[in-house]
Amino acid sequence: MNAIELRIITPTGRHDWLRFAEGPTWNPAPHIAAARREYPDATHVVIQPHTTHTPDASGHCRLCGQEVTA
Repeated sequence: MNAIELRIITPTGRHDWLRFAEGPTWNPAPHIAAARREYPDATHVVIQPHTTHTPDASGHCRLCGQEVTA
């Protein structure tokens, strides 16, 4: 079984980490929702680590915000 680590960044610049056990299918959505409930003032909730950047409509990774190039 793998784990998902989320990095939560608050408006004051504090970084907190949450770790969730993950089953055979990798679905971070419920964990991100839980982090947003626990840290409602978070400016970012980032999945750590991830090696594949999935672009959003603006061409930036939907997980970390990094620009995705072809």
